[in-house]
Amino acid sequence: MKKVTLYALYILLAMFFYNDDSVSAWQIPIEVSTVNSENAKVYNRLVAGVESGATDNFDNMWDTPALNTSPDPANESGLTAYILGKPFSTLRDSDAATRLWKDIRGPVSDLTRWDLVIDSVPEGRSVVVSWSLPQGVLKAGERLVLQDDDMVGPDGKPVAADLIGKSNYVFVSNGEGAKRLSLVLSKETKSSSDSGGSGFGCGTVKSQNDGPPDSGAAAVIVIIIFSPLIFIRMLRRSFC
Repeated sequence: MKKVTLYALYILLAMFFYNDDSVSAWQIPIEVSTVNSENAKVYNRLVAGVESGATDNFDNMWDTPALNTSPDPANESGLTAYILGKPFSTLRDSDAATRLWKDIRGPVSDLTRWDLVIDSVPEGRSVVVSWSLPQGVLKAGERLVLQDDDMVGPDGKPVAADLIGKSNYVFVSNGEGAKRLSLVLSKETKSSSDSGGSGFGCGTVKSQNDGPPDSGAAAVIVIIIFSPLIFIRMLRRSFC
């Protein structure tokens, strides 16, 4: 009985101290808003996120199609916003699959991108894209920005707002069709640190994770799990 209790204690300790940083799950609510001709607020709410069981294609469990209805000529729509996803062949309405209000992706690669489309906003009206970033979303070496694909900064690269440093991004509609923004999650790699740039013209975010690689962590866990067997044998020898 003592042996079983001791072994169970070691298992619990191993589970407590082991932290798998390879996969993290999070969701970020995004609101796209403007005002109509009567100065009343109109908005669409979007969600972007990551889950270990999700994919970059349409997932019934995680994703939500945008139910954009046909505009009513009698009433000004004022705003249409959605995330441009990938079509899923088993859905009858493939167009609905490419327009999402909620787009959850799989485990983060070196670069993950959500394409936001904002349309039907009359010329001259300000559009506010705001977000609420939960604490602990980003790990060391990761950066999340909202990139304006239609606006170039002084450095010759698209203007980008860091989601950690800001809570919204504002632009003025030119009334000439859809506006394209991108939510870009980048993950530092060895090659990016060697080149001295992060891809957004703002330097490199150095990873603070100086621990052992995944293989080393796995080896430590194996040692912790099997150490009770060694300990029990040592006890037997000491009492013999």
